[in-house]
Amino acid sequence: MNFKLIAPEIVLLAVGMLILLLGNFIRNRAALAYVTVAGFIVALILAVQQWNSPQTGFFGMVLIDNFSVLFNIIFIIAGILTVLMARGYLTARGIEIFEFYPLMLFCTVGMMVMASSSDLVVIFIGLEIMSVPLYVLAGLARNDLESNESSMKYFIMGAFASAFLLYGIALIYGAAETTDLRRIVTDFDFIMLNAKIFLIPGAFMVLFGFAFKVAAVPFHMWVPDVYQGAPTPVTGFFSVAPKAAGFAAL
Repeated sequence: MNFKLIAPEIVLLAVGMLILLLGNFIRNRAALAYVTVAGFIVALILAVQQWNSPQTGFFGMVLIDNFSVLFNIIFIIAGILTVLMARGYLTARGIEIFEFYPLMLFCTVGMMVMASSSDLVVIFIGLEIMSVPLYVLAGLARNDLESNESSMKYFIMGAFASAFLLYGIALIYGAAETTDLRRIVTDFDFIMLNAKIFLIPGAFMVLFGFAFKVAAVPFHMWVPDVYQGAPTPVTGFFSVAPKAAGFAAL
């Protein structure tokens, strides 16, 4: 296993865990924002160094190429901009919650896992690593009823989409006997006809699950309510990064 392939993700996870451990003891929230941005910058440098260096690792489940590196850079930049915008906003709204910063880091890790994966199971794991922090971020203003409603609606729709996606992955695995995307493509012509009966519906269920996640028409009806109730910087992050992650996985 080559852990250099996931060095940017490891940095973000480490910084997020550090803030979770020390956040209660640091009263200066601006310092936490700067530590978060510093972690993003280190991860950005490591990601840029992977450009033009295609590699696979973790038994072929992780693929680092220019496509995945480009999306990883987009996710990191979106995270940096969101943290910088949120610092003043959270103070003005009286939302002094240090967990915002590790949630942003963990969410970015999930998106990077999705973009770098070539296996359906790993994509699903990355999706959930991304989604769970997003549910919390949507309801960050705990005393705001609109924010609470936004978080609940996002959680319900996200859980529905995840269930759809997971069932589709199960059907694909049952038909193709693998979750490796490259093997599914190369072996498609050799899959028995009765197995393809499950493979094709499974592929559509995976597609529908991602369509919910990226709010593609006609699966976008939940978006206005969620965006209206979420804190403004979080809404900006919602509108860019998770959508890019969904399209990267597709």
